Amino acid sequence: MSANEFDRRVYQREFQSVIGYGTTWFRKLESEGKIPPARRDPLGRRKWWLASEVRATVEKMAAAAETQAA
Repeated sequence: MSANEFDRRVYQREFQSVIGYGTTWFRKLESEGKIPPARRDPLGRRKWWLASEVRATVEKMAAAAETQAA
C-alpha cells in the first residue's frame, strides 16, 4: 500500500463477500482465530477491519488453500 492510499474500514458484510462465506462460516473462522479480531467504535455495534488487514487475511487464506490442495 502506498503512503498516499487511505486504509479504509471494511465492515463484516463486505469482508464476508470478499472471502465468499456466509455469516455462520465467517463467525466460525473468527472463533478459530483465522480472521483477526474486529474493531468497534465506542458504543458501536458494527464490526470493522482495516482494508490492509482484510487483504492480508485473504492472502493468508489463499496460501493455505494452495498448500492444502498440493
